Amino acid sequence: MNKIILLATTLLVCAQFTHAVSPTFEQETQTQAKQLDSKAQLPNQNSVEQEDEIKSDDHEAYYNMGVIHTRLGEHQKALGAYQKAIEVKPDDYEAYYNMGVLYARLGEHQKALDAYRNATKIQPEHQGAYYAYFDMGNIYSILGEYYKALNAYQKAIEAKPDDHVAYYNMGNVYSQLGEHQKAIETYQKTVQIRSDDHEAYVNMGIAYSQLGEHQKAIDAYQKAIKVRHYDHEAYYNMGNAYAQLEEYQKAIDAYQKAVNIRPDHKVYYNMSIVRGIMKQQRK
Repeated sequence: MNKIILLATTLLVCAQFTHAVSPTFEQETQTQAKQLDSKAQLPNQNSVEQEDEIKSDDHEAYYNMGVIHTRLGEHQKALGAYQKAIEVKPDDYEAYYNMGVLYARLGEHQKALDAYRNATKIQPEHQGAYYAYFDMGNIYSILGEYYKALNAYQKAIEAKPDDHVAYYNMGNVYSQLGEHQKAIETYQKTVQIRSDDHEAYVNMGIAYSQLGEHQKAIDAYQKAIKVRHYDHEAYYNMGNAYAQLEEYQKAIDAYQKAVNIRPDHKVYYNMSIVRGIMKQQRK
């Protein structure tokens, strides 16, 4: 019987989009599914009815039963099936990993972390260890344990050095810690691996603005726009950077492009402030 790897839905921590002339802050979240390589086929879901007939030493049958229960939305039954698989085969990496995914979905973060740790102890060099460390980093970020998150992302990178997402999330954690220069350096590694990561350019620009390097921020936003022409956040933050440089007409132009993409009361608010400043200057 082939083993099936469960899809893990993980949260990416996003940096705050700061406002140059507004006292408010906006935070967005994105989701992205992660999957371990597998060519296994999903067994017939009707076989869930045959659970009592599983041989007591057939850990793969228990494991795949866990996958079936998960896809039916029966998470507690899935956890029970994975636990049985582990009881038969204590070094079942995939069962521990999928338990971590389920616990994370259920919001039981500590149990998820325990399951991921057990997975990485079994096969620390396994290809899938990347995903366990990556998910641990995301959970630690949710819990506000940022240095533990950084450590987990670093281990994910060691397992998969060419992955841009772990670098991206690490950059966001550095931003949360106020370590903006380190955030910039990490975002730069992100785009070195994947040059079309427009979110990394946007967050890099935000980090530059936090350091008062507004022209470098604008350069980063322009790179984001080159990748994704309809990037609302890039135009919005570019407007804020121009406002900080007192290049008010360029700020207005950037804000206008932002609202052309998506009307946003915060952009209109900042635009009105900049127009007020320009009006005062003409007097």
